[in-house]
Amino acid sequence: MTAGMLAFLLVALACGPADPLGALEACPDQACRTAALLPAWQADPDGTRAWLLALEDPTVQATLIEGLAMEHSGDAAALCRALPEGAHARVRCERRVVRPHLEGGGKPQQAQRPQADLPPPASGPRTTTLGAPEQGPPPWEDAEPPLTAAALEGCDAGEPALCGRIVARQHAEAGRWEPAGVACLAGDPERGKGYSECLFQAAEVLAEEHGAGGLGDALRLCGWSSFEPMCVAHSLTLVGPPVPGADAMDEATIAATLEVVRAIEAAASEDPRHREVLLGRYWSSWTWSTVSRARRVDGRLVSLLPAEAQPHLPVAMAARLLRGLNPATIELDAVVAELEAALADPGVAPGARPGAAPQALVTNHNLQSWAADRRNERDIPATWVMGPGRRAVADDPAAELRIAVLEAAAQLREPPPAAFFLAVVSNPAQHRLVRWTGARIGGLLDPSAAAQLTDPDPLVQAALDHPRKKGGGKRKPKP
Repeated sequence: MTAGMLAFLLVALACGPADPLGALEACPDQACRTAALLPAWQADPDGTRAWLLALEDPTVQATLIEGLAMEHSGDAAALCRALPEGAHARVRCERRVVRPHLEGGGKPQQAQRPQADLPPPASGPRTTTLGAPEQGPPPWEDAEPPLTAAALEGCDAGEPALCGRIVARQHAEAGRWEPAGVACLAGDPERGKGYSECLFQAAEVLAEEHGAGGLGDALRLCGWSSFEPMCVAHSLTLVGPPVPGADAMDEATIAATLEVVRAIEAAASEDPRHREVLLGRYWSSWTWSTVSRARRVDGRLVSLLPAEAQPHLPVAMAARLLRGLNPATIELDAVVAELEAALADPGVAPGARPGAAPQALVTNHNLQSWAADRRNERDIPATWVMGPGRRAVADDPAAELRIAVLEAAAQLREPPPAAFFLAVVSNPAQHRLVRWTGARIGGLLDPSAAAQLTDPDPLVQAALDHPRKKGGGKRKPKP
């Protein structure tokens, strides 16, 4: 028994079971606090929350909340929501603590590999599963136990796994990725879920604290974690500065964003296809973050952003235009016309209109209806949708606008009825990928209605005959 734990027991005996918060407040070290936190939270959540928020050391604060999250995720979520809306501490808490992937036991998620008997796929992401750039084993792969044990020297957190996370975060905050990885291994020598989670957290810290300069190292750590896809996605979301609304975008934010782009290009320099996927994933989240916060939707970003960001603007703008409309009365042609006009509107000069305060990047994905290619869909060019989703890319500008509106409508908390999407099917005047998009989304919403339709294109007909099932994506909980 450590001296801290003995002190905690003595305090607990003195305070009695009726005062667990008093026992927590009297703790002399981290091990005691770890043991006392849950009883205090269960007995007096308001008082415990106030105590946590008063802690001066953010690392201690974060690790205490994360320790609670490992076993009591519902309590940890409540702690995060108690923080002020939009505060940096809350964003950090929600991204690092509320982790549904912990329930899965850390089973690695592997991206789908192309089948040998199929032709090469078209451009763009072929699945919504992200991966880090290819690399060899970590430099600590064959580290001897004495070396890893020394990595945690001086840490008294009560258990090796928690010490590993504490020390790894400290190294990551200082920009030291390799010592961070060694600390993770020391915390979980068996390389289990704790090891992967530790690498995940260290990668997030590198991306958030060091921006473009830490992204390559963050992706490196992600590649050695069994939570690789989510780790890469989180790192891409955390890296870079907060963004203002599109109508208040400034040159400094654009310049910092382009630094992130160059960091992504450098990290995936050996694989052009993978570089394209990572860049598209970043731009899809970035454009949605800034457009969703704009007070006015216009095309000013068209002249400010590079070519690889342009495909993501129409769907983000369409989603912003659809906000607040009655889903049952949305008319496709009317929204397409409004979107076309907005894209052609250059807007006002930077700084001429006040915009919302900058915030971290966000993603929006309520309806994940195209997670991976079916056999007959591999020739469809693809790109990302407002973060982790995918959509088809048409070779016709007018078709692109319709696809953007259909995909944006599918992301609404309450999407339009299936008839809105299925109305484009069987219409030869519509581009085949517009019809396929409508069939895919409409068939997911109402399979029986889709089954009543026919289309001369085998691709569209396959989507009608074999609609996807609901549940591929998670809807955001209502506030």
